[in-house]
Amino acid sequence: MKIHRYLLTALSTLQIVALFAAPLLNSQLFAAPSASSAEANPTISGCLVTIIDEAQVPAQEAGVLVKINVHEGEQVKRGDVLAQIDDMQVQIQKIAAEAEERGAREKANSDVDFRFAVKAEALAIVEHERSLRANARTPGSIPQIEVDRLKLAADKAGLQKEQALIERKIQSYTADNKAAEVKGAANNMERRQVRSPLDGLVVRVNTHAGEWVKPGDTVLHVVQVDRVRVEGYVSASKYNPDEISGREVAVDVTLARGQKVRFPGRVVFVNPLNEAGDNFRILAEVQNRQGPNQQWLLRPGLTADMTIDVTSAGPVKITRDMSPDGLRTDGPRR
Repeated sequence: MKIHRYLLTALSTLQIVALFAAPLLNSQLFAAPSASSAEANPTISGCLVTIIDEAQVPAQEAGVLVKINVHEGEQVKRGDVLAQIDDMQVQIQKIAAEAEERGAREKANSDVDFRFAVKAEALAIVEHERSLRANARTPGSIPQIEVDRLKLAADKAGLQKEQALIERKIQSYTADNKAAEVKGAANNMERRQVRSPLDGLVVRVNTHAGEWVKPGDTVLHVVQVDRVRVEGYVSASKYNPDEISGREVAVDVTLARGQKVRFPGRVVFVNPLNEAGDNFRILAEVQNRQGPNQQWLLRPGLTADMTIDVTSAGPVKITRDMSPDGLRTDGPRR
């Protein structure tokens, strides 16, 4: 019996120890990596500066380039007209369509034919009624064929009134059709304006005024330079993608004669797939700036060092709790 009591006492003691030790074990199991397992604010070397957006701006219509409005190295805004293709013939078509639209609209708004048909119908009815009254007073004074002709004239006048209404509708449809032709001509004129699709810098002009271009021919090359992308690789053995995503970064670039410049930015993409060497790719967007001579300092093709701020509070997509299931989403559990 003593042995039995000793065993029960020992078992109870173990249960109490397990009860108090469980939270500590869970906190150690699901705690964030310590500074010893991962560097504080790691710096990635050999990152590549790349372009976020660029455009080989094409001609949309065939024709002669009559004007180039920009030159290489010029800053342009989205929607700026960079070049002009000859649109004289299209302008003439637009003027003609506008005139035809005005004429059709004038006819559609006019009720002259309808009012004339109303009066003609009234006169034809009066003439037919007079012939009937004359024959009533003196039978046969007006031949029946003449009476029938007057009746037909009255009916025709009534139909002409209806036809006048139909003609007004047709003229309204014609005016709408001409309005569509005006819009089509305006669109053709717009397509002969080579516009910039983005804010950027003209880095190449491929054609000259007086040359013939066809649809798809590249007229200019425009590159976004006010913001650039920096690409690098993070060790998957030291950091998880959720610890890097959305973090602020500092990008250091060495320019000519060893001049070092730093740019702030933020991680905008983390590849969830590991690549060769157990690394995953990240992309950060960085605000570029100009030097004393208005030249942009960060240029695509440069290499850079990128320091990621992982120590300060940042956007975290998952939270850790002390419950046995460890990681959970911010949303409600199911």
